Amino acid sequence: MDNTMRPVIINKIFDEVLGVYTLIHLGFAGLHIPLVQDALLSIPDDRAMLSIKSSFPKEDLNLPIKNIVNKIKFDQQQSPQPLTKVSFATLACIFIIYAYNIFEENGLLKKFWNEPIVQFFCHIRNGCAHNNKFYLKGKNTLVLKAEWKGKIINTSLVGKTVINDFFKEGDFGHLLEDLSKLK
Repeated sequence: MDNTMRPVIINKIFDEVLGVYTLIHLGFAGLHIPLVQDALLSIPDDRAMLSIKSSFPKEDLNLPIKNIVNKIKFDQQQSPQPLTKVSFATLACIFIIYAYNIFEENGLLKKFWNEPIVQFFCHIRNGCAHNNKFYLKGKNTLVLKAEWKGKIINTSLVGKTVINDFFKEGDFGHLLEDLSKLK
């Protein structure tokens, strides 16, 4: 199988989504480098915080860096359910929902509603919004075909995990690329 590295080519409406998704993945990847871990763990406890500005005076959110670094180190060594696997799935869900909203706000959801890839995107997004599980509200069947690259969404998937089991994190950019080709 050819696994040639190439960037995905996407509609400009998805630039920010994929850019931030890449940035976050790079940040996570950096936290897995032992040298980076050692440097972060050497910071004095009272200064080893990620400070996020709050709209309330003197109430910034201060997140302890060492806790997450130690959790990642533990995961790398022995955890059966690594935090990073769960975190990446959660991030993928967030970005799928984000991309879906952009797709909808640009009128593309309505325009291409009957396309199998759009139905696929809708069900992936819906599952992401329901705790990363496929969900069909009060329906026993799908009305429209939901398919992309041979992956078919049907009622047998209800309750099953979306990200990591059915749809891999790396599929996200390719789905955006294929959605960008709709004319």
